[in-house]
Amino acid sequence: MDSPRDTFAGAALVTGASAGIGAAFVRALASRKMDLVLVARRQDRLEVLAREVEAAHGVKALVVAQDLAHPDAAGAIRRAVDAAGVKVGLLINNAGFGYYGRFEADDAASDAAMVDLNCRAVVALTHAFLPDMLARGRGGLIFVASLASFQPTPYFAVYGATKAFDLMLAEALWGELSPRGIAVLGLCPGYTHTEFQGVANSAVGSGIGWAGPERVVETALAALGRQPSVIDGTANFLLANASRLATRAMVARAAEWASRPPDTSLPGTRSLPPVVATGGFQRAVARLLLAFVAVVAIDFGVLSLFTRQVRFWFPVWLDPGWAARADPWVVYSQSYFAGVFFIPVLAAAIAREFLAGARASVKAAYWVVAAGSLGFIGWWKGGLMVQYGKHREAVAWLLLAAFLYASLWLAETMPARLARVTRTALLAGLARGVALFFLVMAVVDPVLQVGVQRLTWSSGLVIEMGFFVPAGVALLFASRRLRAGASA
Repeated sequence: MDSPRDTFAGAALVTGASAGIGAAFVRALASRKMDLVLVARRQDRLEVLAREVEAAHGVKALVVAQDLAHPDAAGAIRRAVDAAGVKVGLLINNAGFGYYGRFEADDAASDAAMVDLNCRAVVALTHAFLPDMLARGRGGLIFVASLASFQPTPYFAVYGATKAFDLMLAEALWGELSPRGIAVLGLCPGYTHTEFQGVANSAVGSGIGWAGPERVVETALAALGRQPSVIDGTANFLLANASRLATRAMVARAAEWASRPPDTSLPGTRSLPPVVATGGFQRAVARLLLAFVAVVAIDFGVLSLFTRQVRFWFPVWLDPGWAARADPWVVYSQSYFAGVFFIPVLAAAIAREFLAGARASVKAAYWVVAAGSLGFIGWWKGGLMVQYGKHREAVAWLLLAAFLYASLWLAETMPARLARVTRTALLAGLARGVALFFLVMAVVDPVLQVGVQRLTWSSGLVIEMGFFVPAGVALLFASRRLRAGASA
């Protein structure tokens, strides 16, 4: 979305604009030269943010201090916008809040206000501004839902239900309105560093499971107009879709167990959730499962093609005489040994997520049992490896498992790393990388084919070098120009 002012023909109205994802939307759209309407309850914070983006980007920012839980909030906002002569071309329904705790301990009035803000106000605001967009034949709607939209959320029951409402509304309106020129998107962030956790009385965390609001906003703006909804982050996408592998009852039971408040929580209070509620354990398990499935797929599927037999097998270059051995099925699933690698990783995740506040004696007993289990399996399986000379295979599968696990971790952290890089700088880096690849291959291919393999020059080599060299030089030049423009 390079020019939102032209695309949506009007200002962007952002609810919940005083902090978090809302403030990030304001700054991101202001940097794209889009005028703004900032809506939230705290006028002082809105005024500070409005003056900031006006000074930094030369845009106009209208402040509307309004409690969206009020029955006439949408009407009041529409009247303020009309009085200022502002046309709204992009509506971002971002405002919302939630509470963590047992349903019976929650205040009924607070839950009703949550439904009013997260659902009723969203519908009313969309009704207030959509007709003008349809009359112009263009416009945009963003509904900020949540990762909680995809499953039952015990102890976040009302909040999760309201966010499921927002997501379904967004996707339904995408089906209705996208053929009529209106871009609609349901945005599903995971755990994001905002003020939400403080309001929700939920544990604040850090690390790869969490994202900054700036990354979430860039995800939304990149997806708007291209798809009905988007989940921010690879790990969040995997978590959201993993629930489809089980029944809804199983998912609800698992979520209840993972998020259960301490037994000491008193009726009428909202206790902080255990550390597991941050989703760290779910992500650790997802990485373990995906890495192990990948190892098994390589072992059982891909490499077996070389033997034309479907069996667990290890590469022939490590054991050339494997088929003639008397123990062919002791090679059975070397990937099983890779699973041993995950025992200490899983044990550490369990200790971190479930035993952080346990007594020292409990932790010691846990680690004795975990170390004993690992020692027994290592002795048993390792003994077979030694008996049949499978040292190299064991080490190779351990390294492969570690590589795949680290790759999944890197895939989770990469979006946050790249979010700190501007689009121009990222494009310059890609151009430079491809250029270097082309230029290196222009040298390596002839050396390997002519110098090492003693092949003659071929028309393929000539064509390859005729493409790689000028393309590499051109991309290097483009990369330098892009870097110069980014630093200007």
